[in-house]
Amino acid sequence: MSWVLIFSAVVGHGFFWVGAINRLHALPIWRWLLDAMTYLCVAVLLALPLVVAWHIYQTSLPTGDWLAEGGWIAWYLAACVLFSVVALVGKGYQEFSRYDRRALVAWGQTFHDVEEATGDAAMNGPLWKALGRLPGNEASQIVVDQKQLAIHGLPTQLAGLRLIHLSDLHMTGRMSRAFYEELTDKVRQQQPDVIALTGDIVENADCWPWFAGTLGRMEARYGNYFILGNHDLFVDVDETIRRLCDLGWHYAGGQSLQRTIRGVEVAISGNELPWRPAPSITPIRVDPNRAANAPTATAGPSLHVALLHTPDQWPWSVAHQVHLALAGHTHGGQICFPGIGPLASPSI
Repeated sequence: MSWVLIFSAVVGHGFFWVGAINRLHALPIWRWLLDAMTYLCVAVLLALPLVVAWHIYQTSLPTGDWLAEGGWIAWYLAACVLFSVVALVGKGYQEFSRYDRRALVAWGQTFHDVEEATGDAAMNGPLWKALGRLPGNEASQIVVDQKQLAIHGLPTQLAGLRLIHLSDLHMTGRMSRAFYEELTDKVRQQQPDVIALTGDIVENADCWPWFAGTLGRMEARYGNYFILGNHDLFVDVDETIRRLCDLGWHYAGGQSLQRTIRGVEVAISGNELPWRPAPSITPIRVDPNRAANAPTATAGPSLHVALLHTPDQWPWSVAHQVHLALAGHTHGGQICFPGIGPLASPSI
């Protein structure tokens, strides 16, 4: 068997089972079942290549004869080779066309190392500290992405509106409190008009007291808004909502909040599907012959912002005439390769 085919089969095998794990974590299933299925996929991901390698070693198949030999292993290898080609082409195209420059006008990034800035460890516990020091691990960094967006039909009064989007803080105790305090300082330095937090905030009740010194110190001129994610269901969601609302945050999950910002009507809708109900709002019908800024009683808000936990709710956003959809859950993609993009991305 040629090394090219072996490499292609390994790549296809990895893409398939990592993709299966990604899709599992996009589904609303019980945590114990999700964990069990994830462990099963990881076991197959790691063990199956060893089974195939042992089979090839035992049979001493000559180059090119592995498919003719037949059997499930031969056909699985052939399927993996084909899948690797499809996946590499698809991922490459997806990465190339990821950003629409008609909407993303400008983009800048600044990197901040929490441990250098604070002198404290960004992670708790010897295991997590050791993992954090692995080459290429950026978990101890805070990256501020500054994006300038062009939104069609945006009222001139809202031009230059500064909105901060946060997601997937995952307060479990693994990341230190110092990490979240440094994040809070970076948010405050931006002097935002609106702050949006799109779920997976806390999954350990011991971290609730951290709210006051972190999320409770975040301020925006026109309010802080949040929804919940699937990991927030691991603790008492009512207590999480109560604590954040007591600190001045507005819960948008399952509803559409109407706000006046700079004299313009703005709707902020929270969609926590598929884990919690979506907002009960009627899709907005916009007359295409109406001028972009002309007032009308049936056109809905001048700006409709959707807070989604998962980007899989993009079709819902389109159906409800959302101007700006903000989503989390995928962590922006993890384990990234140039030209291919992220491998770990929990999305359908």
